[in-house]
Amino acid sequence: MLQFVVRRLLFVLPTMVAASILVFLMLHLVPGDPAIIFFGDQPVTPERLEMVRHQMGLDRPLVIQYLDFVRGIPRGDLGRSIHNRTPVFEELRTRVASSATLALAAFAVAGVLGLGLGLLSALRRGTWIDAGAMLVALAGVSMPIFWLAAMLIFVFSLRLGWFPATGFGGWNRLVLPAVALGFVTAATLARLVRSSVLEVLLQPFVTTARAKGLREAVVIRRHVLKNAFIAVVTVLGLQFGTLLSGAVITETVFARPGVGKLLVDAISNKDFPIVQGAVLFIALIYTVINLVVDLSYAYLDPRIRFD
Repeated sequence: MLQFVVRRLLFVLPTMVAASILVFLMLHLVPGDPAIIFFGDQPVTPERLEMVRHQMGLDRPLVIQYLDFVRGIPRGDLGRSIHNRTPVFEELRTRVASSATLALAAFAVAGVLGLGLGLLSALRRGTWIDAGAMLVALAGVSMPIFWLAAMLIFVFSLRLGWFPATGFGGWNRLVLPAVALGFVTAATLARLVRSSVLEVLLQPFVTTARAKGLREAVVIRRHVLKNAFIAVVTVLGLQFGTLLSGAVITETVFARPGVGKLLVDAISNKDFPIVQGAVLFIALIYTVINLVVDLSYAYLDPRIRFD
């Protein structure tokens, strides 16, 4: 087991190095001079422009700029925003709480709804319950998230007045974005849970467990769920990584000050350091989540520990 963990941990470092190189090159190869963006519409002399480029380190070779960028990452130094000159790390730190809260709430909605509908549909295959559950899942997969978010605001905020439409702070401002984001994830999860459980239900060891006289609830809990959840855990991990790294559309529609909205605003303003830091943060989140998913495989299927 220890060797399995060590091997997975060794994959994290090269993944993050590759991500940092791609992020750095992506933003340095796109058109636009950060020094010119810094001044905006203000008139500037060539001498002043060159001085700002020197302060930003843009006059140094690209390799040196990258090495300085990498050396600053362990210290939390991701540069400064072009527009307000605040540290990028502080900008991310103030937004993580909003994104994390939304991600956890949406993940709870997706887990309860997706796992419940998928399991219920598989155990009642061919009945009206199965058809109804899959109809809900199909609606979730087909619905654009921005349309669902707009409908939730229209019905539950503007018409009924139950929840605030936008903002951050308090559980009542979390309900609508969490439902909008979680429902779309739940739809994908429900379909996967149904197919995985149905596949396991046809396996010989399930028939053997039933032949031994075990109660159906015990068969489902001990034999079916643990084997069916290997594929489900993969999707859960990826979906949670997406939610935590910043649901861009949801945070934009509900005006929540999260990482996703920060990234959208930075792209609109051509604030390269913030874009760089946010994308690197998202890559880190995905890497960590994938590591956790890999480790969970070893628990769900002990044979994986020796691969």
